[in-house]
Amino acid sequence: VATHTMTAEVGTAERHPRRRPRRWRGADGRPDLAPISVQALVLRFVLSGLVAVVLVSVITAQVSRNVAVDIAIAEALDRSIDGARRVAEPVLFDSVIDGDPAALARVDEAIRSEMSSTSLVSVNLWTDDGTIVYSTEPRLIGEQFDLHDDQVAIFHGSEPLAEVTDPAAPENRFEADEKLLEVYVLSSTQEGTPLLYEAYYRYSGVTTMGRQISRRFAPVALGAVLVVELVQIPLAIRLARRLRSGQLRHERLIGHAMAASDPERRRIADALHVG
Repeated sequence: VATHTMTAEVGTAERHPRRRPRRWRGADGRPDLAPISVQALVLRFVLSGLVAVVLVSVITAQVSRNVAVDIAIAEALDRSIDGARRVAEPVLFDSVIDGDPAALARVDEAIRSEMSSTSLVSVNLWTDDGTIVYSTEPRLIGEQFDLHDDQVAIFHGSEPLAEVTDPAAPENRFEADEKLLEVYVLSSTQEGTPLLYEAYYRYSGVTTMGRQISRRFAPVALGAVLVVELVQIPLAIRLARRLRSGQLRHERLIGHAMAASDPERRRIADALHVG
C-alpha cells in the first residue's frame, strides 16, 4: 500500500509540477529564458536619450519665453520712464489739466513723434482722481474711471507697474483687438502736479524676443544633451554586452545543474519502480 501511494504521489507531481513553472523550461527540459539582445538594450538607451532631448527642448522654449517676458517688461518700464521724463514732461503744464487746446496739441505732437519710432501704441495721462486729461485717443480725454489700488499706489511712491492689458477695462474699449503691454509711471507737470503716465506697447515684441532668445540658447542646450548622449552610447554598449554575457553564463549554469540532476532522478525513479 505504501509503495502504491508513493508511486501515485510521484506520478501526480510529474503531471502537475509546482516547484518549476513551465515558463522556465523548454521542450528539452532546459531553462527557457528570454534572451536579452544587445541591440535592443542600446536602442532603448538611445530612445530614452531622444526623450531627454525633447524634454530639454520644451523646457528651453518655456524658459526662453519667461526670460523674454521679463526682458520685455524691463525694457518697457525703462522706455516709459524715459518717455515720461524726456518727451512728455518738458511740454506738460497745468494748462493741460485745464484742457487748454494749445497745451494739449504740444503734448500730442511730442508723444506722437515718439510713437513713430517705437512699438508704442498709445499714451494716457491721468490725474489722481481717475480723470484722463490727455490721450492719443481723443474720445477718452475728460473721461473719469476708477483707479485700481496699484495705480493709486504709484501716486504715493510705489514702483512703476507693467501688466498685460485687460480688454474688458472701460478705458481700453478703443484699443485695437490685439494683446498689449501697459506700463504706469509717475510723471508731473512743470508746476509739480502729479500725473500718471500710461503707455501701451505691442505684446508681439515679447514673442519676437522669445524666439530670438530661444534661437540663441536652444542650440547650446540641445548640443550639450546630444554630446552627452553620444559619449554614453559606447558605455551603454559595453554594459549591454556584459549583461548579455552574464545572462548566458547564468543559463549555462542552470543547464548544467539540471543535466546533472537527470541521472539522480532516473536512479530514484528506477528504485521506486523496483520497489
